[in-house]
Amino acid sequence: MKGATRNGLRIVHRLFDRVVDFEKLLDFLWLHKDVTNPTLIHLDVSPNVVDNVEELLFKLCVLGGLSDERGKMFLLKSNFCLLVELLRPQVCSAWKSICDLFPSTACLSPNECLRNAANEDNVSLEFMEADVNLINSAAFQRSYHYLEAVHNNRNITNYKYNHERQNDRAVIETLKRDSGLSNPTWAQLSYFAQFLNEQLEACENNVFVNCGDFTGLKNFLVKHCLIKMAQDFALPSLSIADNSPLFGLDESNTNYQVHQIRRRWENHPHPYVFFNADQTTLTFLGVRVENSHLKDCKDNVLARNVMSADLEQQIRRQEFNESNILDENFDELSVEQKQMKLCRVLGVDQFMEEIKFDSTYELTQDNVMKLLAIYMRFRCNIPVVIMGETGCGKTRLIEFLCQLMSRGQTTENKKFVKVHGGLTMADITRNIEEAEKLAAENTEKYGDVFYTVLFFDEANTTEAIYGIKEVICDFSVSGRKIDPNSGLKVIVACNPYRKHDENMIKNLESQGLGYHVKSSETKDKLDSDIPMRHLVYRVNPLPPSLLPLVWDFGQLTSEVENKYIRQIVEKKRIDLRLSDKDVDFIVDVLSISQKFLRTNRDQCLFVSLRDIERAMTVLAFFYFRSEQLLGSMDVLDGKNYSSDDEERPEPVKEIARLVILTLGVCYHSSLENRGNYRGAIGEAFKGDYALPNGAKTIERELELCMEVFLDKIVLDAKANIAKNLALSENVFMMIICIELRIPLFLVGKPGSSKSLAKTIVLDAMQGEASKNEFFRELKQVQMLSFQCSPHTHADGIISTFKQAALFQKGKALSQFVSVVLLDEIGLAEGTDNEGKGLERLISPLAQAYEEIYKKQMKEKKKQMNEFNTEYFGLRDFYGLLKMLYRRNALKKSNRELKWSDVRAAIRRNFGEKTNSSLEIFAKHLRGVFENVSTMTDQLDTLELVKQNIQEAEARSQMSEEERSMDSESRYLLLMTENFSALQLLPQVLNLNDYEIIFGSSFPQDQEYIQVCKNINRIKICMETGRTVVLLNLGSLYESLYDALNQYYSYYGGKRYVDLGLGSNRVKCSVSENFRLIMIEEEKVAMQFPIPLLNRLEKHFLVMKSILPPELVKLETKLSELLQDFSQVRRLDKDGARFRVRDAFVGYQQDTIACVLVQCSVSNDQNTADGESVLSWAEFKLVQTCSIEAILRADLDKESEGSFNKYKDAYLQEGRKNLAEFLWLQCYSKRSKSPLIEVSTFRRIPSSKNIKDCNLELMKKESFDSSQERHFVVNLNVFKTEI
Repeated sequence: MKGATRNGLRIVHRLFDRVVDFEKLLDFLWLHKDVTNPTLIHLDVSPNVVDNVEELLFKLCVLGGLSDERGKMFLLKSNFCLLVELLRPQVCSAWKSICDLFPSTACLSPNECLRNAANEDNVSLEFMEADVNLINSAAFQRSYHYLEAVHNNRNITNYKYNHERQNDRAVIETLKRDSGLSNPTWAQLSYFAQFLNEQLEACENNVFVNCGDFTGLKNFLVKHCLIKMAQDFALPSLSIADNSPLFGLDESNTNYQVHQIRRRWENHPHPYVFFNADQTTLTFLGVRVENSHLKDCKDNVLARNVMSADLEQQIRRQEFNESNILDENFDELSVEQKQMKLCRVLGVDQFMEEIKFDSTYELTQDNVMKLLAIYMRFRCNIPVVIMGETGCGKTRLIEFLCQLMSRGQTTENKKFVKVHGGLTMADITRNIEEAEKLAAENTEKYGDVFYTVLFFDEANTTEAIYGIKEVICDFSVSGRKIDPNSGLKVIVACNPYRKHDENMIKNLESQGLGYHVKSSETKDKLDSDIPMRHLVYRVNPLPPSLLPLVWDFGQLTSEVENKYIRQIVEKKRIDLRLSDKDVDFIVDVLSISQKFLRTNRDQCLFVSLRDIERAMTVLAFFYFRSEQLLGSMDVLDGKNYSSDDEERPEPVKEIARLVILTLGVCYHSSLENRGNYRGAIGEAFKGDYALPNGAKTIERELELCMEVFLDKIVLDAKANIAKNLALSENVFMMIICIELRIPLFLVGKPGSSKSLAKTIVLDAMQGEASKNEFFRELKQVQMLSFQCSPHTHADGIISTFKQAALFQKGKALSQFVSVVLLDEIGLAEGTDNEGKGLERLISPLAQAYEEIYKKQMKEKKKQMNEFNTEYFGLRDFYGLLKMLYRRNALKKSNRELKWSDVRAAIRRNFGEKTNSSLEIFAKHLRGVFENVSTMTDQLDTLELVKQNIQEAEARSQMSEEERSMDSESRYLLLMTENFSALQLLPQVLNLNDYEIIFGSSFPQDQEYIQVCKNINRIKICMETGRTVVLLNLGSLYESLYDALNQYYSYYGGKRYVDLGLGSNRVKCSVSENFRLIMIEEEKVAMQFPIPLLNRLEKHFLVMKSILPPELVKLETKLSELLQDFSQVRRLDKDGARFRVRDAFVGYQQDTIACVLVQCSVSNDQNTADGESVLSWAEFKLVQTCSIEAILRADLDKESEGSFNKYKDAYLQEGRKNLAEFLWLQCYSKRSKSPLIEVSTFRRIPSSKNIKDCNLELMKKESFDSSQERHFVVNLNVFKTEI
């Protein structure tokens, strides 16, 4: 941005991003390449910039310019002067040496200036390196003279500042002494002086103070009120050390420590005195005078003998607005009196008739003081940065302040910006420009005292916080100054910096809520050891310039909160026909609920007045449907009593029942330990609202209502859906929140019926086209899904919400609602867990699963591993029940299931390397079946995989009626080693029509466009019925969650699921023949998100599982030979230091089996000829041997005979150099398509090594022109595997 200097131009560019954007900087400088005037280039590098700063300094300061790949170049010419601004802590040791090469100057703090002048008398400001204009300003000079007078106990009754100028050093020392800061910054001293000067000037011009009738009043106001008030405005709320040289950011303090609140609003007195705009009257808040003593609102003595008894009596005889200014209790005034006092301070009392006051806003002394504190900062041009918990009233207070400052005009005088993690500097710039335009229009119409407010809410949630800092501290945007007379005022609100306790962190991580990156590995941290996800609010560090400006907003007291609760309830009195007793009852219940959630921090819940407003909205929903809902609940409850003679509980009052349902939606559903809440809230139901069974009645009423909602939905008979409690609650909450437009976070483990509930609700809520009369009265739903993934960005989510808004445009919002569904941790399906013949199995199977689950949790806790995932989940249990139900239903005879049937189903759904899960199930089922055994009866893993494939093929041949009785087998996850399972597919599973999609780690294969291409290939396979095999494609698995649920939508007799990435989703038809198989390395698969892992039928499949008996014997023998070869007894006395995997490159558990299979099917070797296969396998394995193993074996005399054979085989393959080895492998008759991994002692071959190797290959190939040419290249030349 251009700006005029004394003799030339000044252009400013601020760097805010974490990484220096050279392209953006070059584009900016390119605009000024033709400037011929002397030009100062000012680069402001914020502390947020951590990468490439040293490269920036080197290019500009050493090389003298910037360039890019396009050939664009900017050079620093002789008329350019470069100024780089850095915060001193940024000059780290890594590139401090670069900074030391160039001239530099340090901006000194007031303390450092004073130290420079310690031995000088009347030293000049230039020598002290201080700001001359700042020290000579009226703010500094007037404040100095009054502070010195008070300090020396001089009478200031008749004193008035007359532009006297004092010694610079004395001014700094005095302001520092009385500011309350031991090591202030210039900004802090300036804010202290500006505020005190504003008040002192108003005091000098106030008629009441200077009329001459109140001797000593001015001394009292200045000494005991105005100075204390200025100190209160200047002292920071955060825990930054006052004696730290740079805002407390010394090396011993972490970001988390310096962001902690130390001066809480409610814990400190605030003696406020305001000189009203009429220049005649005063307003006292937070203080009173009694018997010459100054006291705060809590009756604590702040100062003694502050005025004479005569002066106190004189003032008490003066009444303002029927009250006395010295002992007025603001909270006891009428609403009109409060509004009048507030308007007098703001200078808008003449507009009171035009101002439309918000009658629902409770004016208390506390929030009026906060409101006026913001207004005084406006007047003194002090930045406003407030910090407070969510829902503490920040936004509401600012809205009320803007309403007062509007003077009753209908024009808009505020712009609120809801900041989030996706907000960029461009967004901030756009909002500021819009606010500037609005402020200019308002100033032109109403004068320069008409303020327009720009409010950044939750500003520290974005990494662009330094852009907001520039606006509020420098009053500029991207280097361009904002007009100081525009009337634009900026407010920044921040969320607090609070950590979850250790128990809560463990609880969150155990839920698998998106914690796919280890805490130790994530780069998303506040400090080096505090991941963002461990914080209550996801916040970024504040810029150092903002830290001293933060003041704590405080919390609502219980008394004030209860007043607000009563107001909100009273607004619904007429609509809901509430009596006085009803209102009192509802207020008590809601107050207890608020207090319970606020005091139970282990639940990780936070409440505010928004919860009260939400509760009354929900109560109204139930009230206007009470006749239908409560009637259906009574009918359903009546079925639980066998006869009319059975004693039933006393009926509950209707309003009490509706309140129970409201609490169920707004409080009960969000709790994990719900019993404690029901017990606490049950005590509030007393008198006419008493509950016959206390907390049990609350639980029963909620369950009945949920069941009624689910019963009113016409479910697909083919879906075999179990109406369990989880599904009922999910449906209940979704319907109400969608109807009332309440945001809903549905969190649950895989298998807790989340996605099934979504599908059911979407099908039920079709407005007037709904199948049930109840839903015809509700809104029609249009749902847009957004699938979150590692490729998710804020822009995608925002665009989805905009798209949803477009769907609603032009429609009656009382009848239509757009719903945005964000899938972050996967969706869950429901399943039928009942069936004829299975009743006797349900209980023992459930008990066995519970034991398995507890065992997993115990092992996870013992290992303290946040990624020891829940290998078996609810979906596996539901899959087991589905499979048993299918086998039972499809049997043509009436014989019951046998243990062999159950055992096969258990192994299909709870399969693992060991039989531990099978043993647990067997233990619980011994009372149901005879001869229960955990022996597999040759039912190996391969057979289980075949069953899954065969069931899919059989299902495609079934009739529609048979399919309705059947349930589809889950898709497969084959865990393997070295992808050996891939080799088994064509050889064993007889899949004649399948497609393999293999992912890689090459850069272009990880790009978003390649992910989209892979998803499209999967889509084609779904539609055509081809089997798709996925390998190493973790980047797109999130997009398949809906497909993996296998819960379909049906249109025109075809099955459909959603496929997509982010907001790009399409309906894809799914053929009955389609199957999906994932093949992953075992270690990789175990790191899968829990929702993905639990959706699939899992098996561990390696080459060893298909070895025939003859090769099994050879495998054992060959394993012994390798063990013997690897143990060199002379060197390894304990036989454990050198192992097989040390001797053979790439050796793993399945290596021997893979080699045996390869040798048995190649070179016409017959498996019956065991010795031939064994000899060939030995030869193949020796080629992978390390040179170290050969040398060690040479020293072992006990194995000398066998060693010679291995040594000869090893040397046959050419080990002289890399070129000779590669040439032999490429042209050997035994190696038609060699896949070779070469292990070297050098980390990366140099370009010279590669060049020499290629020359050798050319020499050898030149003798035979018919041969293909081969050459060696570095791996980094490949950008994709395709």
